[in-house]
Amino acid sequence: MIMEMVMVKHVTPEFYTPSDYKVDDAKKLGNFKWRKPFAQEYIETGFPKWKRLKLSQISLEKLKPYEGTFLSGDTKILKTFDEAVEKNLIGEFSSVEFRGAHPKFTLMSQAFFNAGFFSEIKGHGNVFAHYDLDSNPTVIDNSIVVVRSGSEATITREVSGKGNLRVSTTKFIVEEGAKLKFFNVLIAPDTSLSVDSNSYIVKRGAKVEVYDIILGAERIASNHEFKLIEPEAKVKLTSAYFEIAQERADLEYKLIHNAPKTIGQLKGNGVVDDSAYVVFRGNIDIPHESYDVRSEEEGYTLNLSSKARVDAIPSLDVKNNMVNARHAASIGKLDEEKLYYMMSRGLDKRMAVRLIIEGMFRPIVDAIPVKSVKRDVEYGLSSRI
Repeated sequence: MIMEMVMVKHVTPEFYTPSDYKVDDAKKLGNFKWRKPFAQEYIETGFPKWKRLKLSQISLEKLKPYEGTFLSGDTKILKTFDEAVEKNLIGEFSSVEFRGAHPKFTLMSQAFFNAGFFSEIKGHGNVFAHYDLDSNPTVIDNSIVVVRSGSEATITREVSGKGNLRVSTTKFIVEEGAKLKFFNVLIAPDTSLSVDSNSYIVKRGAKVEVYDIILGAERIASNHEFKLIEPEAKVKLTSAYFEIAQERADLEYKLIHNAPKTIGQLKGNGVVDDSAYVVFRGNIDIPHESYDVRSEEEGYTLNLSSKARVDAIPSLDVKNNMVNARHAASIGKLDEEKLYYMMSRGLDKRMAVRLIIEGMFRPIVDAIPVKSVKRDVEYGLSSRI
């Protein structure tokens, strides 16, 4: 008798809501010919019932175009996504598909976007996108960034304010020898749900550096997937988070080394307080054909409360012995000796804790290239301590 082993794939339960968007909602936003196939697939797909985020229902507000300007920069091509669709600039890049945090939300971005941009960068280029949830309680953005061979790009995206829903899908194509720095900043503690999906195609000799900075919302799903598809590609992601109250965050980062001689690093530093809950998932995938790969994941979380919780879930799928792959994660409390030392120098406990936390975030804050965003992050950190 021959027994066959079958791998059972986990299926996320789904739910539907009467307030969900319909195909007609996409029609009202313009460029309907482009949106229509995504909208039709969207309505057939349910929302994920995420246990980690306690997401089993969702309230969607009426869609409207984004009010105000959100985009500035200096690149070869920089257009809002609506303008890029009208001018047929998207072309081949729209075929770059990925699941992101969940297909329901990536399809939402493609069918019902009211913000987002397309940028093609040659030489040196900078982009700054700031989405204001105070004026626009529902922001759904869809973006594509192409960094041409040998070029350098700095992208800063900030989402701030109080809103109902923020959903984002962004595709990056970083060509041979190009360099990309991306600062992804979320400061929206009173926003109900933020779902952020980012895909990176990294080619030969390209270097990608990403900072994922999270200070709220109530429920957060942040997903970054890097595909290193040619030799000498290099990726470094730094995640920095500070969650308080009853905020819940599911952070998922994935390195896929689809070529030999590639380098990847995932690094997470964060703070949790009150009854906050954070899941940090770092995934490293090295297939059989990818040799001489260096890839690592490490994380440290400072837990300030007995009621707060952090789950670090590393995953290494390595099919080649000629690689260097490792992971490490630690969760700790305040160092009492360090506190005592600082208080013995005249600081009260509150100020000592503030300095310790600010010290954790200082290298990341100093790296932010936009002064207004740097100030917002500093204020956001200060208000959470």
